[in-house]
Amino acid sequence: MHNLAELRGGHAFEGRDEKFFVAAINRAINQVVLQNTMTGERTFVDLNRLYDQVQKGELRYSGRNGQGHETHVRVLTDAALSEHSKAEYRFRLEVVTEVERLLGCGHGAVEAYALSAQTISMPEALRDQVFSARTVRRWYSAYRKGGEKALAPAHARKGRTRAEYTKAHDELIRKVIYDNSEKARLTIKDLCTKANLQLSRRPNAQPTEHIRYAQVRRLLMELPWAIRHASKFEPKLRRAIMSFGVESYVVEQPFERVEMDYCKLPIAPIMSESNRSEVEVWAALAIDIATGHLLAAEVFTAPPNGMDALQTFQRACYGLDDTQFERAGIQNRMQVCGAITEVVVDNGSEFRNASFTQLADLGVKVTFAPSYSPYRKPFVERSVGALKAFVSSLPGSNVNRVAPGEPDLKRASRDACITVDRLQDFVNAFIFDDYALRELSRHELTTCLLGETSGITPAQRMQNKLQQFTPAPPISEEAFRLARMVRYERTLQKYGIEFETLHYSSPELRLLHQQIGISTQSLVVPDKLEIFVDPLDVRTIHVVHPFTKKRFTADLKYELPHAMTFEHFKEARDFARAEFKSESSTAIVRAFRIRVMGAVEDLERKAKAGTRRDKKAKRVHATFISKAKKAIEQPALKETELSATATPQLEHAQSGPGELDMAQLKPVRRIGRPAK
Repeated sequence: MHNLAELRGGHAFEGRDEKFFVAAINRAINQVVLQNTMTGERTFVDLNRLYDQVQKGELRYSGRNGQGHETHVRVLTDAALSEHSKAEYRFRLEVVTEVERLLGCGHGAVEAYALSAQTISMPEALRDQVFSARTVRRWYSAYRKGGEKALAPAHARKGRTRAEYTKAHDELIRKVIYDNSEKARLTIKDLCTKANLQLSRRPNAQPTEHIRYAQVRRLLMELPWAIRHASKFEPKLRRAIMSFGVESYVVEQPFERVEMDYCKLPIAPIMSESNRSEVEVWAALAIDIATGHLLAAEVFTAPPNGMDALQTFQRACYGLDDTQFERAGIQNRMQVCGAITEVVVDNGSEFRNASFTQLADLGVKVTFAPSYSPYRKPFVERSVGALKAFVSSLPGSNVNRVAPGEPDLKRASRDACITVDRLQDFVNAFIFDDYALRELSRHELTTCLLGETSGITPAQRMQNKLQQFTPAPPISEEAFRLARMVRYERTLQKYGIEFETLHYSSPELRLLHQQIGISTQSLVVPDKLEIFVDPLDVRTIHVVHPFTKKRFTADLKYELPHAMTFEHFKEARDFARAEFKSESSTAIVRAFRIRVMGAVEDLERKAKAGTRRDKKAKRVHATFISKAKKAIEQPALKETELSATATPQLEHAQSGPGELDMAQLKPVRRIGRPAK
């Protein structure tokens, strides 16, 4: 037996019916870790006890991993192995020895495999082969199970045909790889078989000519990351990787290409604290492809239309302002804005309309993805899934944990407490404080397309990109307003033009009325004028002159500080009529803040608090008066009346003509609190 002072990891011992090998050695405390080769169990044994067991014959040293020291010589003298196989065997043995050395130095297994594959120099006979860390792991696993004999290559025996590398073979292999890259699952062995099959069908092919496994693997490792690892992902994700491998989808800068989509959120919020009726909500999203950053996510109480999609696009161009950041309590505040070059959408009605397609007139390329192909815009589809998962965790969610296919409307109605405006704040906080801080190693698609191997967050990528590139300024808000405008026809009246019970006037309209009058029957002048209305801004409309065909503005008679929709304006006007008995601009603006913007909740809360304080003060005052009156009427106090002689110090306490007479007080009836 060899001296145990030279004991190293991998040395094997045999007992009665068991086999052990040294998994680790701690020489500081003279302890050895023995692992059972059959069960994998590890046992901690003192070095002195190991000596005793070997001397008593309970354990017998059997070399490295069960192989004797003559194994190495026997393998190299095997006449059935070629010189190429012997060179590969020596290389494998050196690599495995280096792995054991690195493991003994404290390196991790993954790190040891990678370092050993890079450190050991490859023999000249193996220059055409590729050995990765995964291959080294396979060698070391075989070595631990079968010893040095398991490292002997069995695929290059004498008498087998040796493959010759040519450029024609490389071109054939690349063609086979690209032709079969859309397969859901394909191994290198399958590619090698298909390549040899096509090679045998060539008219000038030699019978002994074939393509080796190593050659196919070498070319596959040289291909782009997206093609090489496409089969590791789901079929939809794999199709997305293949579809975006074309040159037209290569993007490097922010705002160069944006994807948009909308979805129905699995939650039932309430309209406001005063109006607790439950509503359904939808969200329209826009995400940047170059960075993976979610630019906008707008919440609507109806299925988005062309105006809503245009509003989401405008939000993606301008981002959030300081007020919105502060209201949502966002920590990771990042204000980005720029002009979007191209937007990718599906064929939904919210995108296939005149309002949204007017972006083409503003210099934005609108690309419609093929029908029933969500993998053609995978970035926004993944963000939709992440947003739904976040919303399903909020109170009021209708996600059914028991039966996922059926929404739990009863639980959603019971837990509904979030208003629509508050839900929008929650979504904005999710974008910047959660989704923007996720490492892209979790987003396999983004990592795959950009060729990254380490995780990086969308916020970091956006900041890195903006340090090297300054986006163009976004489209002006007036241009967005012109794109939102809808065409109508209205009759010219003496006071101007009436639209949705609102009157618009301007000096141009008065002059035009003097020229053509009211609804003429002339063939030159039309009966109705062409107007353009912005559904999100009630303050002005555009009128087309019937002669010059130029637009001029007509203003509303009210002076409004900010934009309002027609529905909001009518609601605020009706509220001002009922509560303030006025239709002035000030009353309408105040009613808009109260009724539409949610300030009514604060007013009602303050009013309730004031009412409660008044009621409490009245109750305390009435209780004090009643107690004082009862105290005066008690007999004990009547028998011991206080006189001025007995208590001269209380002369100032006598009741005067202007002072309170406790006997004349009337009891106050206590008003009970109304039932809830």
